[in-house]
Amino acid sequence: LSLGGAIALHLLIHHGDRLRAGILANTGARLKVLPAIIETIQDDYDRHLTGLIKFAVAQVNQADEDICRRVLATSTAGPTVTANDFRACDAFDAMPQVASINTQVLVLSAVYDMLTPVKYADWLAATIGGAQHVTIDGAGHMSPIERPEAFNAASFLDEMRSPADEVFAVDGGGAKCEAGFSRRLAIPAGDPRDWRGMDVLGVLDLGGDGRMEIVAVYHY
Repeated sequence: LSLGGAIALHLLIHHGDRLRAGILANTGARLKVLPAIIETIQDDYDRHLTGLIKFAVAQVNQADEDICRRVLATSTAGPTVTANDFRACDAFDAMPQVASINTQVLVLSAVYDMLTPVKYADWLAATIGGAQHVTIDGAGHMSPIERPEAFNAASFLDEMRSPADEVFAVDGGGAKCEAGFSRRLAIPAGDPRDWRGMDVLGVLDLGGDGRMEIVAVYHY
């Protein structure tokens, strides 16, 4: 979402030949941020967290305590990191390069997303050749938390998967996995129960040796 989608978009633009497909969820090719948002993050982080529910969660879901708790659990980085996150979004602009993407892409948006409106996804889907666009109803910017079943059901990856493509994790750093994949042990320190989640950014040949590696970012 948002900046994570910007990273995925960057990978599709600059390393699309290494990717079979990509999913761009609740993001845009340009992610301008109101200066007042960054100022609030810096000056009154608790107020920002209150606003996060108001602007990132659809109004129909704001009374759901479990959804709100899960959304707030994604915002534990503190004001400095969060402000820099929003500054990075504000500086991001890939609009001139999006049309160069020739990888299969699924664009996801949410009906009540006020942070990255559906029109952002409309533009991406219209500009990327052959892109599919699915809009999740009953959700805002945090649609993976608000409507996880609908969000996951929108994926087209099952259509691409074949038995030879299945990847199975194995123990040991650098060990080979099935189907020619490898895994590097770059797991963050600490109790895994403290992890907030993981974003898979792509599958790349990082070492240039023909072995594909899953590139992921852990949140904790």
